[in-house]
Amino acid sequence: MLLQLFREVLENPAAPETQSLLQASLGLFVAGLLFYGWQHYQYIQYGYKMETAQKKQDQLIQRRNVLRLHREQLQNPTRVESMARDMGMVKLTGASDVQHRKLR
Repeated sequence: MLLQLFREVLENPAAPETQSLLQASLGLFVAGLLFYGWQHYQYIQYGYKMETAQKKQDQLIQRRNVLRLHREQLQNPTRVESMARDMGMVKLTGASDVQHRKLR
């Protein structure tokens, strides 16, 4: 239809209604093309943003795992006990958790 209209305008350039119809058709075509291009550009940009977010998520998950491992190492009872012994603390073995000392 568009080609047929274009041929009519070339054959009869004096017909204003065909020229305006052709201009409107071409304008609509260009607007559709620009809209498609904009959507395609947005699609690519969102793809890049998703890729960046995925990398950031992977880094955060890895950091979380490292911190969990570090926390577990710090909470290890044998480690805590050996540090307490090094600081001069005594492990109580009686029924009472409080040890009374006489002051001088």
